[in-house]
Amino acid sequence: MEKRTLDSGMQIVELRWEHFMLGLLSGSYNAAGARREATRLGIPAVGHQYACILFSGDVTPLTSSLIDPAGLVQEILRKHGWGFAFALPNSYILGILSQSDNKTKFDRTLFHTAEEIKARLELATEETVTVGTGEITYELSKLSNSFVSAKLTIERKNYTGGDRIYVYSEPRSPLPDCPYPLPLEKRLSSAIRQGSLIDAKDIISDIEAELEKMGEALRPADYKFFFLETVISLSSGLASAAKTGRVINSAGLNIFEMINRITDAKSYAEESSAYIESLFKSVGTKEKSKKRLQIEAAVNYINTHYAERITLDDLAELCELSTSYFCKLFKSEIGESFADYLTWVRMEKAIELLRDPKMKIYEISEEVGYSDVQYFNKVFRDTTGVSPSFYRNHLLYSSD
Repeated sequence: MEKRTLDSGMQIVELRWEHFMLGLLSGSYNAAGARREATRLGIPAVGHQYACILFSGDVTPLTSSLIDPAGLVQEILRKHGWGFAFALPNSYILGILSQSDNKTKFDRTLFHTAEEIKARLELATEETVTVGTGEITYELSKLSNSFVSAKLTIERKNYTGGDRIYVYSEPRSPLPDCPYPLPLEKRLSSAIRQGSLIDAKDIISDIEAELEKMGEALRPADYKFFFLETVISLSSGLASAAKTGRVINSAGLNIFEMINRITDAKSYAEESSAYIESLFKSVGTKEKSKKRLQIEAAVNYINTHYAERITLDDLAELCELSTSYFCKLFKSEIGESFADYLTWVRMEKAIELLRDPKMKIYEISEEVGYSDVQYFNKVFRDTTGVSPSFYRNHLLYSSD
């Protein structure tokens, strides 16, 4: 009876985890909301890195096998950090791995974990498996970035075959012998980050004109390559333009079909424009208003002056707004109150400083704007669930 109760309780917990993860993948949480819900569910919320890994059977769907593929994936993930896995409607198995290691070490762990899971799945199903890893993110609310990049990465099997691990890499320029107009691409990324749909579409037209000049120097495969590699860059750019920091819900668009339709400069431009429009619609991006710029000024001020005494009146005056209206506008644009945002900025900086073993707790307290170390300890505990000393001794270095 006790075991059944424990199993039932664990199933409820995992259902809540799955519901939360699906919300993250669809961009339903802002940074503060993701941290709060993760803390409530016992999921690492700060000081960790996160990445998605997708697994696909090459012959038959993994979900149709007699084994529990998600359970197997989750079991292995948890040998290497915090992990969770579940089946997606498209027959993929999604694994999410989290660690507190530095990026270089996490990169290695991510690959070796994917390698181990692939081997175990193939042994259990007696079929080959293809794996795609997503980009590493430091913020839970941006897990959708990792998910989208993992989807794009695993789709490479449609061009170069399955039975391998496709590793996400930062968007790069095309092959050296393909003179792609990189300055225009940088302008495009900038327009996306600024939330300007009109500018972005104008730049796509400029890129199309440049590509047409190259004529026979480019093959259809080159245009497909340009599109596939830049989609990730555009997605990440739009994530920073969205006021909640969330990304991309490209539901309704099939990237694979879009790539298949690309054969020349014109089709490249058409599909790129369609993708950009979809991204802008999915997050409701608007041209920046004066109010948005005022709040961004306040956020920038907090990010650079967090160690100083910052009051609500100071920021309202900076934005030339009344205190009450500033409070409402800040929460509307950022998704949390000024006080909560300031606290999180200070705590994130504190976690960064805790990595330096030479710094004393009271020194860190002063560096992030708290003259009273006891109050700093209280705020840190309220935010992360543990004391600064415990965090340093047991969480930062536990997997080193």
